[in-house]
Amino acid sequence: MGKKEAGMTDTKGCLCPVCGRTVFSDSYEICPVCGWENDGGEFDPTRAGGANGCSYYEYRRKFRQNLLADPLYSCLLYTSPSP
Repeated sequence: MGKKEAGMTDTKGCLCPVCGRTVFSDSYEICPVCGWENDGGEFDPTRAGGANGCSYYEYRRKFRQNLLADPLYSCLLYTSPSP
């Protein structure tokens, strides 16, 4: 694996900071519940950019808004279609 960017942290074994329902087993893994990509910068809640394009505070706010509007939101977006 390549070098980490300054301020990046090893997040293996950590819960998804957005939904708290997935334990990441590797860097750059995508949460199947909310779609957050584990880019190693989650421990700075205000860090914008990276793989997710916004801070996890902002991503979590948007995820919760969408989930309140449609309780099946995460199920519809992040499940694979049947073959």
